[in-house]
Amino acid sequence: MAKYLFDAGSYTEALGVTEPLINNPSSVIANTAALRAASIYLQLGKHDQALSILEGQSENDFSGLIYNLIGDIYLDLGNREEARKHYSLAIDNVTANSNLSQLIQIKLDDLN
Repeated sequence: MAKYLFDAGSYTEALGVTEPLINNPSSVIANTAALRAASIYLQLGKHDQALSILEGQSENDFSGLIYNLIGDIYLDLGNREEARKHYSLAIDNVTANSNLSQLIQIKLDDLN
């Protein structure tokens, strides 16, 4: 539901569906909800809220995705150094030679 609302540009409604799930006992649901909510806040230009949600997540299987999105947020803020740092962390936390690692590498290359 949140993805449908997000894709339709109904960001506030998508947050209403997503935010309650962030503290869900299932880490998969919580991490997915955190990534979705942070993406919505990024779309809305609410960088502090996006960073707050992501920085509250612990190291886990989603770390590469989380660091990648944090890099996107910092890049949107114009902070290229923090973006570079988080993209590098993302690369370290995703499967080597995966599509995601290649995408993140392109982002890093664009910053150099």
